Amino acid sequence: MTKLTDSLYVIHNNPFIMAPLFTNFFDSVTESENNYLFCYLLLPLVLNVDRRDFLNKSTVRSSVHTFKNKQNLLIGLADDVQYYKEITHHSIQHAIDSDWIVINENLSVTVDENPKNIQSNLIKSYSASQKMYHILGDLDVLTIDIC
Repeated sequence: MTKLTDSLYVIHNNPFIMAPLFTNFFDSVTESENNYLFCYLLLPLVLNVDRRDFLNKSTVRSSVHTFKNKQNLLIGLADDVQYYKEITHHSIQHAIDSDWIVINENLSVTVDENPKNIQSNLIKSYSASQKMYHILGDLDVLTIDIC
């Protein structure tokens, strides 16, 4: 049974499939120092249905404070960050190896190419990745304490 579970994990959490989410996110981000660190929040926010729906329904008036006021969105976020840490590393590495992004010395990310080959089951996550920075972008990534 463990082999089946491991196989399903690999199919659903494939860095080749997830990497375009990161390039799409960083393409919508203003390049700034340490913005690479936002990548650790990306998968937990755009793959969880409730958090993804919040991002997709967010408006220009939405902020991290709006997010924090919805307690159901915070439940399990810290665990999800840890859960997706390895796939985040592999996805970012794939994006770097494919020459889609460059991580600069100040941990800012530059997008060289934004692939449009997104999987159909990730369309909502793809659009949520574009909106995520609108919620968190005004803050210094080193000071974000959502949990």
